[in-house]
Amino acid sequence: MTMGSPTRAGSPAAPASAPGGAPTGTGAGRAGAGRGASDPSGQGLLVALVVAVLVVVVVVGSGGRLGTDGASVRVMPTVVAALSGLAVWLLARAGTLGRLVVVALLLVPALGVAHGVVVGGGLVEGLLLGAMDSLACVLAALVLRGGPHTVWTGLEGVPSLGRLLVASGVGGLVFGGAFAIAALLLDSAGEDSLVVARHASAAFLTWGAWSALVLSALGAPPPVPGAGPRAGEGLAQVVLVSLAFLVVFSPAQSLALTAMPLPLLAWAALRLGSRATAIELLVAAAYVTITTDAGWGPFGETEAGTATVDAALLPSVVQGYLVCSLLLSLPPALLLHQRRILAVALEREQHLFGRHFTDSAFGNLLLEEDVQGTARVTRVNDAALAALGRSRSSVLALPLEALVEVDVVARLTFAMQIGEPWRGRARVPGRPGAEVELGVTRVSGPDERPATWSAQLLDVTEEEAARRRAEDAERLTDSTLATTAAMIVVTDPEGRVRLVNDAATRVTGWTTADLAGRHVWETGLLPGARADLEALATWPNRSGAPVVRERSLATSTGATLRVRWSDNAVRDATGQARMLVLTGIDVTEERASSALVEHLLRAPVGTVLLGLDEQGTIQVANTGAELVLGRAPADLLGTPAIDLVDPADLVERFGQEGAGDGFRAALASADRRDQDPAGATDWVVVGASGDLLTLSVTVTRVDEPASRSRFLVVARDVTEERRLVQQLRALDSAKTDFVMTVSHELRTPTTSILGYSQFLAEEPLEPEQLQMVQAVLRNARRLAAMNEDLLFLARLDAGVVDSSQSTAVDLGELATALGCTREDEARERGLALRIDAEPGARVQGDAAQLTRMLDNLIGNALKFTDAGGSVTVTVGSVGDEVSLVVEDTGMGIPVDEQDGLFQRFYRSSTAVQRAVQGPGLGLSIVAAVVAAHAGRVSVRSAHLEGATFSVALPRAADEQRPAGRHAAVVPHD
Repeated sequence: MTMGSPTRAGSPAAPASAPGGAPTGTGAGRAGAGRGASDPSGQGLLVALVVAVLVVVVVVGSGGRLGTDGASVRVMPTVVAALSGLAVWLLARAGTLGRLVVVALLLVPALGVAHGVVVGGGLVEGLLLGAMDSLACVLAALVLRGGPHTVWTGLEGVPSLGRLLVASGVGGLVFGGAFAIAALLLDSAGEDSLVVARHASAAFLTWGAWSALVLSALGAPPPVPGAGPRAGEGLAQVVLVSLAFLVVFSPAQSLALTAMPLPLLAWAALRLGSRATAIELLVAAAYVTITTDAGWGPFGETEAGTATVDAALLPSVVQGYLVCSLLLSLPPALLLHQRRILAVALEREQHLFGRHFTDSAFGNLLLEEDVQGTARVTRVNDAALAALGRSRSSVLALPLEALVEVDVVARLTFAMQIGEPWRGRARVPGRPGAEVELGVTRVSGPDERPATWSAQLLDVTEEEAARRRAEDAERLTDSTLATTAAMIVVTDPEGRVRLVNDAATRVTGWTTADLAGRHVWETGLLPGARADLEALATWPNRSGAPVVRERSLATSTGATLRVRWSDNAVRDATGQARMLVLTGIDVTEERASSALVEHLLRAPVGTVLLGLDEQGTIQVANTGAELVLGRAPADLLGTPAIDLVDPADLVERFGQEGAGDGFRAALASADRRDQDPAGATDWVVVGASGDLLTLSVTVTRVDEPASRSRFLVVARDVTEERRLVQQLRALDSAKTDFVMTVSHELRTPTTSILGYSQFLAEEPLEPEQLQMVQAVLRNARRLAAMNEDLLFLARLDAGVVDSSQSTAVDLGELATALGCTREDEARERGLALRIDAEPGARVQGDAAQLTRMLDNLIGNALKFTDAGGSVTVTVGSVGDEVSLVVEDTGMGIPVDEQDGLFQRFYRSSTAVQRAVQGPGLGLSIVAAVVAAHAGRVSVRSAHLEGATFSVALPRAADEQRPAGRHAAVVPHD
């Protein structure tokens, strides 16, 4: 098989290589700017340009009939290699595996014809070369695609260029190897194996180099918008690089100037982009091939007619020069292209951020840390200014803490200090009642300085107001449902019961649990009402008025009542019924009284219901007002409610001159959020007979614009209750006075007994006499201690304990001192007493009271612990509190007796059974002292398992926490 000898311009025909570039790994490819796949019109122009270059090469390079006699085939093998590059590009972009196979089969005859023209051989020889070329194209395309199910989208960077070169090398290697094998097997002329190897090497180099050039031109991404050269720069570069190649590869020019065009190609890479660079490389390669084949340039013949490069090495030298030019110019172009894409994306992101920041409907603030470490506002949008109610100049440079109320500043500052996001609601200074939803996030890195935060504000003032109105309406509904005498049944559109109010339960005995989910006509409430209710749910009620009917009702006990029902439907915006509301009034006893049936407030109840307008004038009154006040509802209508209040009560509340305004202000504040809507206030009113009545009054605002009544007043007579309370208070005060008096009176004789007993105990006495004196002394001390406890509790009850001695008390020092005081007692009882106190654990309080509390806890632990046991007292700081824990291994306290442990005179069954002495006042004193110091006390114990008492007290505000602890240990003998 004759292939033709290599020429100075290149190697024998070789198959085209696959387009370069990294596959995306997916059929669709990655999204991004400057990608070949995203520029279909540009791809068509590039294909046309490549074809045009090949046509020029064919026209210029063909010098007559292409024979197979071993003479030069000139530049035509290069043209076939470039066509193979186009074939690889088509295969790499074939969408599916089936399309790839079809394209590959069509390439066999096409490339076979091309090879037949080049070598001038027969049809079989051409088809064989075409099949080998197609195989090389398919393998190169698969390498380029990254797999059979992906599509190559073009050059996206230097890694994709590396894949392109690998694909071109694989294709060239396959074609060169197949060419060598075919030549050895089929060549009947018996060519030397060295010649065949040289031809195969030339085929490999030509195939690989030209496929890489063609694929680079077709796969190079278009320039990034806005990143092109200045006006005229591109034209100047093209002119200069053209002149450079014309000079270097001109006739009779044999100087080694091949590096002269490379800086100009680098200029194209840096300024014109990767696509322009790849096109210039392709055109330059065509020119170099043609001129070298003609014997021009540094690779051609000298003036003496001798070749500067050996003919066997010429294809390798020429293709190597072209590949080196590609490697020196295209990678920088791709790197710069990626950098420009990133710069454009960054600019776009910055623009979007700026637009989002400025035009956002949410308030946005940017804060940056100053040299003192304070985050101050550096940028703010209009929405944030509107939410804050400030001007831009008054916000800039302020810390965020100055823009919100102080109740969240501490939490917000702490979150910003530790770099954690924070979100919450805050009030806005200067905008009464305004609230904002505030979110703060650190946008700079943990170690980045200065730190930057982003704050978002959302004005929720209207939302909060709407929520409060909804809550008020819900409270009014609940109050009405709970207090009304009318029966109310709520069902779904199908008539299944959802709710039965208290009045209906009282009248019928049926509860919501009894009726929920059942059709109302299947119950005893509305038998036979199915047709009427289905019509109400199906057909719109044009007038909107309730449908009134009177029906019989069966109670849960079987009794029959006559009830007047008012039925209506709650409908949505489309007119569809969402629920049915059935309001019934028991008219069994009062059918003749239409006014009583029509108005719920006329029910004879012991509760006063009044409806007031904005000025406090009575618009509605029920019969309960007559029962309590002694005045008929008709007489109350139009009367200012303030006229019912005792003048002395008004003066005490609002002063002599401001009674009217104060009363109206009290009404206006009825729906304030800082008041308990369920709370009641006692008012003194004047009855019809002139007697004073104490009423417990609850006022609720009615947010219904169509209602004449703006306030609903619910009151009940508590005159007798308040009188009993006053009597109980007087009895309690008398008890306290009695205890204090008796305790004071017992002090003197107890002191005398103690004094004389101590004097006698120091005298020389007989053993029996000494024993009796010590018994008197011991019991006198018990009596004195109990007397002091009673006196202390009485003073606490009377509120006469002196609190002016409040200081910062070191609880650890107190515990250590008391441990030393109790040391002898612990040894006598055979107990181990350990004090583990942290220095500086200070609380604000009365040192004497705290000493009594601590002494009672330690004394109880020693008293109720058997010999051989231990008592441990631990004092330390936990957060913002000081913790005191007294733990013993004693007899313990049964769990079921611990609820009354801190009551006065309480003693556990274990202590009674073991005859442990004591009046049961110690723990009640502990609880009283702890409560007086705003602390908490708790116990953890079980029968015969010891007890642990824990006390938590607020730490003193100016406390410093020194390091270390000190401990005292008193071991038992």
